[in-house]
Amino acid sequence: MKRILLILVLLLLLSGCIKEKIPDTDGDGWDDAQEARAGTDPTKVDTDGDGIWDPLDPNPLDPAIPGKKEEEKLPETPPQPEATPPATQPPAPSPTPPATEEVSKPVAESYLDLVLNASPTQVADVNLREQVSELAASEERVGIAAERGFYLFDFKGEQLAFYPTQTEPKHVVLSPDGHVLYGATAAWERTLYAFSGGKLLWKHPAEDAITGIAVSGNGEVVGYSTYRKIHLLNASDGSTLKEISVGTDIAAFALTREAGYVAVAGKDGSVSLYTSEGERVWRWEGYTFKVEIFDVAVSGDGSHVAAGTDYFRALLFSSASPQLPREIKTGAEVIDVFAAPDDSYFAAVSYDKNIYYFSADGKVLLKRSYGRVYSKIAFSPAGDYVAADNSIRHVYFFT
Repeated sequence: MKRILLILVLLLLLSGCIKEKIPDTDGDGWDDAQEARAGTDPTKVDTDGDGIWDPLDPNPLDPAIPGKKEEEKLPETPPQPEATPPATQPPAPSPTPPATEEVSKPVAESYLDLVLNASPTQVADVNLREQVSELAASEERVGIAAERGFYLFDFKGEQLAFYPTQTEPKHVVLSPDGHVLYGATAAWERTLYAFSGGKLLWKHPAEDAITGIAVSGNGEVVGYSTYRKIHLLNASDGSTLKEISVGTDIAAFALTREAGYVAVAGKDGSVSLYTSEGERVWRWEGYTFKVEIFDVAVSGDGSHVAAGTDYFRALLFSSASPQLPREIKTGAEVIDVFAAPDDSYFAAVSYDKNIYYFSADGKVLLKRSYGRVYSKIAFSPAGDYVAADNSIRHVYFFT
């Protein structure tokens, strides 16, 4: 009987009805047999090193031909003045002239100009070998909350500092200049930390589990949320400035430039704006159907609030008419929203592989592809960004 079964199995294998599973060594979606047919390296997700994984690369063996990308689509973008030269970072300041000399100051570019002129490409792939909980970005630096502690990198992927913790980090945010990292660990520890220059500056014991962190545009106030409260602290020493009760479980919050206003997204689908004294300016109750809000951002003066939703839309609120939000449609959930420090644009990161940049009147200025779906993504005001893929525990830097 065993001999008959063995003969049947051999016949099925020869007929192709039973196929041996071929391994995919590098985990890029092509098994090793497909890699062999294509001539690619089965141990590398990107054989030619051009930043595009082999299955997505029309020319996986030629780094000089990376294939067509969707990186820079400018729907209805007004033409830029010829006098503004392309740049990827703000112009370097001129040497200080003698006091008796009168020199006209150069016109500074807006962050929107920098974004429109940017064309980010991958410059680094860092294997942390640990899960990433949250990413944060400032002008020039990147903060990472991972399993073993908080990391500080530059946008070239160079590690600047590591702050180990005894409990797993969950939340991270950076001061505007990137020199101070604020972080909170697992819920049961209930502590907010401030690190800089390789050392601990201060720590603040929270009254409850910390659910999120934000910092004001001028870097003078840092805040954290606990279920239904926003706690505002002096960024220099961690002392408490104000506590604001919002009456609903908090999904996300953001601070204005001077921390005069606080935008709050509720887990009930609502969006609200409060003063730093705790007075509610307006509240949008949400749609008649259930919508989850993942993130919220606010302009420097509090006049506009953006929210990211699972409704395949970013919502843009004006304090002049907060009950009529504008909808910026996307191809998937909006997991992160951002307001430029100079109020020149808002941005929304969608799971459809795009970042949508839009103006305060809701007009889409730019839709830029970030290549593939990552578990986490954060970006600087000038358009550099960093992304994390928790399935392979890598962090990618684009500039």
